[in-house]
Amino acid sequence: MIGMDMKIILMTLVAAVAIGGAGMFILGHPVQTAQTTAEAPESVQEDDRNIGIGMNEIATAEVTKADSMEASSEAAGTAHTVEMSPSGFSPDSLTIKAGDTVTFLAVDGSNRWPASAFHPTHTAYPGSSIQKCSTDEKNMIFDSCGVVAEGQSWSFTFDEVGEWNYHDHDDSKVFGKIIVE
Repeated sequence: MIGMDMKIILMTLVAAVAIGGAGMFILGHPVQTAQTTAEAPESVQEDDRNIGIGMNEIATAEVTKADSMEASSEAAGTAHTVEMSPSGFSPDSLTIKAGDTVTFLAVDGSNRWPASAFHPTHTAYPGSSIQKCSTDEKNMIFDSCGVVAEGQSWSFTFDEVGEWNYHDHDDSKVFGKIIVE
């Protein structure tokens, strides 16, 4: 059982680790900061002398949590917007990273059907085809599978690296390009 004095020392130690108090020692055991890690001993003696080890585990857990949050935000990719208007796609060329999502937004009274080149098959982007629009795969292809009306949008996540031409299926002279790095 930890006494009141040990609880105060433990709370002080938590505060010191949280603000980066390197070089602190309690009862002869070094306290590890969030920037460092240490191997846990083979056996832990269950008494008041091992509070430094417990703090290292907490600090390490916080770093692990922060690292995993950063990794998940990187995995989510970045969001981009292409506006579709009567004059076409803007921007008409967009460079993104693999895993990024592009939202095609209909503005200014436009009704557009963004889809992978080639007209009318929509097969330039790997796995895409207009024939898949009436299947369960329609959410996995670079094809909105219908008109996106003014004020509405359609989004697609680009996982394949390359240069991907696209067009408006209903007005095939209106086209653009997504460059995925």
